[in-house]
Amino acid sequence: MKVIIFALVVCLIVLTGSIKDHKTEDMVFQASIALALCLLLLFGRRDKQSTDDFITWLKRNAVQLLDNKTLQYNNVDISLETVLVQYHFCFSFGFFSNRYPSRYWITEYHLTPLISLFYSAITVVFGWWSLPTGPFRAIYTIYKNATGGEKIRIRQLIPKVYYIAPSVKVKDTKSIEL
Repeated sequence: MKVIIFALVVCLIVLTGSIKDHKTEDMVFQASIALALCLLLLFGRRDKQSTDDFITWLKRNAVQLLDNKTLQYNNVDISLETVLVQYHFCFSFGFFSNRYPSRYWITEYHLTPLISLFYSAITVVFGWWSLPTGPFRAIYTIYKNATGGEKIRIRQLIPKVYYIAPSVKVKDTKSIEL
């Protein structure tokens, strides 16, 4: 998010110059960009908070899930076989370019094709503006989103949230202290 904050600060500095010079057309354009960057920043932080909340819930309920129980998270059934998907958007500015992950979306519950288009649209608007990496990172992000994002099952995610080595089998995670 630092790149977005940096771009927002630069935009606001340029905007103050336009206000000082009474350039109305430039002010409107720069204010629109500043507003879009603010919304993107809030959107990214909300997604990060949603991810953190889900991971906290997953850690709290990992043992029950590993006992093959089906639990509810935000009124959605979650089991070991639940497939989650994560999309990305790319933001580039100057010489900086980053990919930011979405929260986890449940493929059986959410309209993931529309969500994929939304994250790709953000990338189309904000992903190209960095040289040399911006265009390459934007194309890669759009490709990954168009091919279904990064899918993972709950059974695969539980070891990752506990930073367990990939060679450890999921059954071994029942002994994890919560």
